Amino acid sequence: MSRFMPVQHVNVLGKRKRGSSNATSSALPQPVSIPPTQNFNGNDGLWSTFPLRIGHPFQDALLLPSTASPNVWVSQSDTACPDGIPVPPATGHPSCADSRGRLFEANASLTWTPNNVYTLGVEANLGMDSAPTYGYDDIVIGMAGSGGPKAEHQVIADNADPRYWVGVLGLNPQPINFTDFVSPQPSLIQTLKTTNKIPSISYGYTAGAYYRNNHALGSLTLGGYDTGHFIQNEVSIPLGADTSRDLVASIQDIKTNSSTDSLLPGGSIYSFVDSTISWIYLPIDACRAFEKAFGLVWNPDWELYLVNDTLHDSLIQSQPSVTFTVGSQQSGGQTVDIELPYAAFDLNISYPFINSSIPPYLSTARYYPLKRAANDTQYTLGRAFLQEAYLITDYEHRNFSLSSVNFTQYPQSNLETIYPSGYEPQGSDGSSLGAGAIAGIVVGIVTLIAILAALVYFIRRYNQMKRQADASRIATRPTSGEDSDEYYNVDRKSGIALPPVRHPGRHYAEADTTVPNEMMVPGKYGTAYGDKPGYYGSQEIYGAEVAKELPSSEATWEADSSVRYELPGSDAPIALSEKLGGARHSGQSHARISSQDSAPPTGRSSERHSEELERHTSLERPL
Repeated sequence: MSRFMPVQHVNVLGKRKRGSSNATSSALPQPVSIPPTQNFNGNDGLWSTFPLRIGHPFQDALLLPSTASPNVWVSQSDTACPDGIPVPPATGHPSCADSRGRLFEANASLTWTPNNVYTLGVEANLGMDSAPTYGYDDIVIGMAGSGGPKAEHQVIADNADPRYWVGVLGLNPQPINFTDFVSPQPSLIQTLKTTNKIPSISYGYTAGAYYRNNHALGSLTLGGYDTGHFIQNEVSIPLGADTSRDLVASIQDIKTNSSTDSLLPGGSIYSFVDSTISWIYLPIDACRAFEKAFGLVWNPDWELYLVNDTLHDSLIQSQPSVTFTVGSQQSGGQTVDIELPYAAFDLNISYPFINSSIPPYLSTARYYPLKRAANDTQYTLGRAFLQEAYLITDYEHRNFSLSSVNFTQYPQSNLETIYPSGYEPQGSDGSSLGAGAIAGIVVGIVTLIAILAALVYFIRRYNQMKRQADASRIATRPTSGEDSDEYYNVDRKSGIALPPVRHPGRHYAEADTTVPNEMMVPGKYGTAYGDKPGYYGSQEIYGAEVAKELPSSEATWEADSSVRYELPGSDAPIALSEKLGGARHSGQSHARISSQDSAPPTGRSSERHSEELERHTSLERPL
């Protein structure tokens, strides 16, 4: 039997800075969010699971993400549930197969290729290594119809070990070697990146919390992370050099709200973030500080901190929380506090971790997920810690981060892409517009369109009101008599003046057309011509060679037959009206007056002459 060993990878620390690349944003796929199932499975607690389909035809499996494993583990039907195996009662699943997240039947898959038996090479430092049967098959992440990414010919381990009660979805990118380093098999996440299913070798994950918000589900995003599930901070931690323990963070302190004493009396430690297991492994002096603070008792037979009913009632009443201060340095620098309530430690455990034939003869028991570490290689922050922490791992730029989970009742999902190393997103160097600039342009265009629409509306509204006012004015004019449109030959619908009409019985002055020096000035009734709008009239009487003005108050006459008289433009209507007995004029007055026709005869007064002139002279109102 050959031992499985991951390929050693030279550590190159990098920042999440974007470099130049020939790739284009259109060719870069989006992050993939894997919806969790509604199931909580496990024999050491209740954990939110994620769906996977294996083989052809597809077979469903419910798995737990593993930050340590590079491949998928499942349980085969002929080995995982032998007769008589106890089923964890806390899961509520009626059968062993359902409790273990479904069983895989390799012989029923047309695409299954068996390999051999090898050791996992995972959790060996904790004494939990195993030797499953390996093979290859196709994988689709997500439930049927979800459109999840597909990876062909992937390494799959049939791991019937009951300590790993539920299968594993490996997130570690290291290649898999069965016999040597000559023919490494790509990990699942590496295959997804190579086949352009995800943008980068990265992920964001939180385990979910059964005790929160009526069973808060987990969250898993490949190629990025979901900002709706955590509270952001500025702490970035470089990946470690040891590829089997690369997610190593510094725990600078551990405190509780029930005591002023530190729960990490020996000082800061470096701990591996590993979601494959549930426990938190701490130094023995730290475990004793927990025992003192919470009344915990270590069971050496089962190597567990069991919680009896009396202690459980006391802890439920006091609700002690535990806060981990985490950073990248042994001391100082930027840190983040991850607070875990007592409910995060209030778990149940069953077979095979406890045995009903050993005192206290229980098939299931409450326990506190804290373990005594034998040495610093066992310091681990397991799945219990990730109930309250969101992990972002970026293998492209060799760093990761931990943040407090946002337990909003219905968090708004917002996926962010982690770009591959050397990739330059459009808009980051000024060569093209970024999302912010594009959004600004769109807002500007929308605003401009709104302004133009409002302007068009007001112009049309103004014109409509003007037409209504004109129609109303035309409708109220007299229909008969000397002030009517008919009398002055006005089109009633449009208000436009037509050629003048000569009425029988009227005397009209002869128009002088020899000299066209008439000024057409718009005049409205109420000013010079009364109160009828829309009529136009000249305010001059035509002259010939010499035009002399008549004063507006009194006409002056000269007995010269060669001279014609002109009323001033501004005063003509009023002056003429006064001289002719107040007759109203509304239009052009083309009256020719000469000394032969109009000079008063000898012995006659000016007043008598004016009366005769009025009788024989009629001024026409053109329309």
